[in-house]
Amino acid sequence: MNFKILRKRANLSQEQVAKILETSQSTIACWETGRAKPRADKLPVLAKLFGCTIDELLETEVRRDG
Repeated sequence: MNFKILRKRANLSQEQVAKILETSQSTIACWETGRAKPRADKLPVLAKLFGCTIDELLETEVRRDG
């Protein structure tokens, strides 16, 4: 999962994402480094926030052509 790339494409900070998802900034950082994964109930919100599909959230690589 390339949350950091998707988050930056959406022009959002870790703090902004954390506030929207009602979680901590350190949790977002863990998702971005692969130390943790978001719960399934967070995926639809993340997809909407990042302007992508849930499948794209779960891909191991983000396409650079988009």
